[in-house]
Amino acid sequence: LEIVDLAGGSVDDILDFTSFHQDLRGAEATFTDVYMPEVLKGELSDARAPSTSHVGTPGLEKAGQLGAFRAVADLSPGPRTAFTPELNWWKGVLPLAGGVKKENGRFVTVAGQVACAADQSIVAPGDTGGQVRYILTEIREVLEGFGGSLDDVLAVLSFHKDPRAWQEAMQVAAEVFPVGAGPAWTAVSMPALWMEGYLHEIAAIAVLP
Repeated sequence: LEIVDLAGGSVDDILDFTSFHQDLRGAEATFTDVYMPEVLKGELSDARAPSTSHVGTPGLEKAGQLGAFRAVADLSPGPRTAFTPELNWWKGVLPLAGGVKKENGRFVTVAGQVACAADQSIVAPGDTGGQVRYILTEIREVLEGFGGSLDDVLAVLSFHKDPRAWQEAMQVAAEVFPVGAGPAWTAVSMPALWMEGYLHEIAAIAVLP
């Protein structure tokens, strides 16, 4: 929040918040005890909430460090506007946006999407490619909610339970992104995801025309 303030913005300019935890059980406490009161300021609807991702990793910079956190902000004028498709299991459950942008901005952050149906059941359990395909459908629906498409995606950050999964993920991505002309893609191994059965969590950044 201090860095955003130094840039001339405020908490209302934060579009995305990502947390990395040595113990993923710390993610819920981060969300309810810090993120909701400090960033959401009591906003309990997904209509204006930022997008978020929360993952678990055993390796952080220093011994004893429990978490690392990053945020993306846009200082364009106007309030945050969010869109959460019906595919997102948290719609109507948690104050999380599927994707968010500033009212007068072009920059869209898409929350870490997972292969989870509205009833919180796992989609394509154990199927690496099937889960990636479902997640890309979720990302497409988020962007369509802002009048955009997958063609507007500039960068993807994907977390995989199995580091070898990125190869199959790239094969599935080639079905929707032009080979050699798709977004910049960073794939990392992250052994703990929010729910048992998730094989991937994939977030994206897009810029609308």
